[in-house]
Amino acid sequence: MIPDQQRLPMDQRNARKDKNRQRILQAAMQLLESEGVSGLTMKQIADKAGVAPKTLYNLFETKNGILKALFEDTFSQLRRPSHHAARRSTDEFDLLASMLDTTDSIADLWADPSGRFRLLVSAAKETGTELKTATDIPVRGLTGAMRNLYEAGWIGDEVPPVELAKLIHRANQGTYHQWINAQIDERGVRVCLRFNFLLAILGVAKKNSRARILSELTRKPG
Repeated sequence: MIPDQQRLPMDQRNARKDKNRQRILQAAMQLLESEGVSGLTMKQIADKAGVAPKTLYNLFETKNGILKALFEDTFSQLRRPSHHAARRSTDEFDLLASMLDTTDSIADLWADPSGRFRLLVSAAKETGTELKTATDIPVRGLTGAMRNLYEAGWIGDEVPPVELAKLIHRANQGTYHQWINAQIDERGVRVCLRFNFLLAILGVAKKNSRARILSELTRKPG
C-alpha cells in the first residue's frame, strides 16, 4: 500500500513539509523561551508541534539542526534589504554601500529587541554548537561581500575572500563581547562593525580604491 504522503502531488507534499517545518520551529522557539535548553528535547518539540516523531526526524536529525534553522530564520527576518542595486555593480558608491549593508544586518541581528538572538546564541553555546550556529551566517555574508569586491577589481587576491571574511568576523566577535558586556551601545556597535570591515579591506585594496575606503572610514553611519 502506498502511504498517503506519497500519493500527494509534489507541490502539496512540499507545502506540507514547509508547514510542518514552521510548526516545529515555532514550537522549539516557544519551548526555548519558556523552558530553556533543558526543555528543548526532540520529544517535547514533536509533542508541542503536534507532529509525529518520524516527521520531526525526517526534517531535523538533531536538536542542533533545529537551533541552526532557528538562527537562520531569525537572521533572515531581521536582515535589512540593500537599497543599493550594487550586487554586480562596479560603481564605487553603490558597491561599497551595498557591502556596508552587510555589517548593518549583523548589527540589526545583535540588537534584535525580541531577544531571540541572544537566547539562540546562549542555547547554542550551552549545547556546544556555538561556532557552527552563531558564526556561519555572518561569515557567509561577509565572504559574499569580499567576492563582490574582488570581482569588481577593488581588492587583490593576496588573501582569499573567505579568509578575509573570517578575519573581519574575528574582529566583530570582539565588538560583540564589548556590546554584550555593556561597554559600548548600539551606535558604537555599528561604528565598530563598519570600522572592522573597512580597515580589513583597506589592507588588501588596490591603490585606486583606497581613497573611497578611507572616506568611508571617516563617515559616521546613518
